[in-house]
Amino acid sequence: MNGSERFRRAYAAFVAGDLDITSAADIRLGTSAVTGTSRFEAGNAPAIINGNNDFVGLVTVTGANEVWVAQNSLNPLRVAPLSADFMFFDSRQSNVQLSAGTYAATAGNIRIRCSRSWRMRSGPRISESSPAANRRVISICQSRSCAVT
Repeated sequence: MNGSERFRRAYAAFVAGDLDITSAADIRLGTSAVTGTSRFEAGNAPAIINGNNDFVGLVTVTGANEVWVAQNSLNPLRVAPLSADFMFFDSRQSNVQLSAGTYAATAGNIRIRCSRSWRMRSGPRISESSPAANRRVISICQSRSCAVT
């Protein structure tokens, strides 16, 4: 696939350009490589984007109630602000970068795992509105600098 692609569901994608996946149900995407931006729109269903992915550009997820995004390349995992019940960002060989805006966990928590570092760039806000007292925003890292908040 070349250029901008728009389709409902995929199990793997290799795109030179932008990727755009829209689904009324859940999105499940395995090993993928995208040189441009990646946009996933799930109709109040999980967006499970795991595997040995290489997302070069910004990853945007909308409409999903549960978000899992994994990256397994030297490129940093760049995630756009979003709101979901639960979020998990995993960058196995690089870092996780959060952009300006709000990352809101409405029922669960936000987990960040990375092999190098994670950072919030340009003033992102992390919030949670879960009524459970034991819910918290958490960062889990394998090495180097990471923090638990």
